[in-house]
Amino acid sequence: MTRQVIGRVLAAVAAMLILSPVIHGRSMPIGTAIHPSASWLWTLTTPGGFGPCDPMVGCDNVRVSSLQAYGGQLYAGTANALGAEIWQFNGSTWHRQVQGGLGDPQNSVIASLAVHDGKLYAGTQQSESAGAEVWSYDGLTWTRTLTGGFDQSATPDQPRNTVASALASFNGRLYIGTRYDYLGAQIWAYDGLTVTQVVSNGLANADNVAVVSMIPFAGSLYAGTLNYRGADLWRTTDGLQWTRAMSNGFNTTANIAVSALGVMSNTLFAATENSETGAQVWRSSDGSTWERILSNGFGSSHFYRVNRLVAYKGLLYAAVSHDSLPQAEVWVYNGQTWDRAVSGGLTFDGQLHTFSEAKALAVLDDTLYLGTSEARTGSIIVGPEVWSSNGPSAAPPTATPTPPPATTATATPSPSPSAIASATATMPPAATPTRTATPTTLPGRFAIFLPIITK
Repeated sequence: MTRQVIGRVLAAVAAMLILSPVIHGRSMPIGTAIHPSASWLWTLTTPGGFGPCDPMVGCDNVRVSSLQAYGGQLYAGTANALGAEIWQFNGSTWHRQVQGGLGDPQNSVIASLAVHDGKLYAGTQQSESAGAEVWSYDGLTWTRTLTGGFDQSATPDQPRNTVASALASFNGRLYIGTRYDYLGAQIWAYDGLTVTQVVSNGLANADNVAVVSMIPFAGSLYAGTLNYRGADLWRTTDGLQWTRAMSNGFNTTANIAVSALGVMSNTLFAATENSETGAQVWRSSDGSTWERILSNGFGSSHFYRVNRLVAYKGLLYAAVSHDSLPQAEVWVYNGQTWDRAVSGGLTFDGQLHTFSEAKALAVLDDTLYLGTSEARTGSIIVGPEVWSSNGPSAAPPTATPTPPPATTATATPSPSPSAIASATATMPPAATPTRTATPTTLPGRFAIFLPIITK
């Protein structure tokens, strides 16, 4: 995904009352060990990679783009120019379940995975002419549930949503956040029969070109955006009326995406993409008052993006990308301090495996799993990998984050850059769904249950 600003057609922006966010700008210590004797043991579950790989040129599957536990098994979605794949792991063996982009090679990435109403859903990246798709899996069969970028009224010459970039189950419906570079991101809600557009035009700002993260928290659904002028974070209690929980990249326009959201100890965490000074992590107990707990990319601006936040055994794990070298890391937060769980790569059979993206995290059967981009051993490319861990070898003390004092946002048109700030804003009441569509259902089984990788 390019970091350059691309041309977009700006939609008319409805008038809004914008209140300044309450932002506490301090960071928690880095480098203080969670426990003096703590160390993380990681086990490679994919010693053969994911399919064909030229050790000098590269692999068909270039990254594990998403991970999700479902039905007692782990599912990994990949990025593959020949068509994305989905792999299934039963705790000891991986099987390639679908390949070739679920029958369409233009489905090049499984961008998102989520469980909703007893099914596993997968959102794809597609061409702008065909539009993103959403597929569902009931434990036996993958079925195309939504297609064509979801807007069935679009004419063939109209560009469509290219990515179903975020999925979340909330209040009985599956919410789908998209990327739409022309008129701004959209959010759709699927009730099992019909899909309804609940957000258009980038949440009243067409510069919000994508919804890249979503998570339920304290009775609301939160959605983080990609915006090259500073990301937003929005929330809703009913899926129809949306209010801004944070704007302008936490008053730092270099925070161009709320790239990951996580929940731990009744606290919401929001992580950013920032290629200038490095990724940041913020926390809030109410979604309105925010405290920065990590800045400057974990000590290096090269660690520019947090891809995933997952709570596991009382600790918050952050999967982090490096902007130029195969030196991705995983960091851990206990409510007070940060520590590394992966630094400089991971070792298997005496060889160091390095990768530039720690891309995905998921928990299955009390085990944490990490999905990566293409890994290398020296100059040899071995392909994307999935590693597992049961946490630190010594039980670290955990801490419940102390939430910042409750503060009521007041209207401040131009807060100073150093001000302690946060945002609450109300969209105009124009969120009544106007588009519904009956999804196209194309039953089909794309399963190859051949054990080809053994732990």
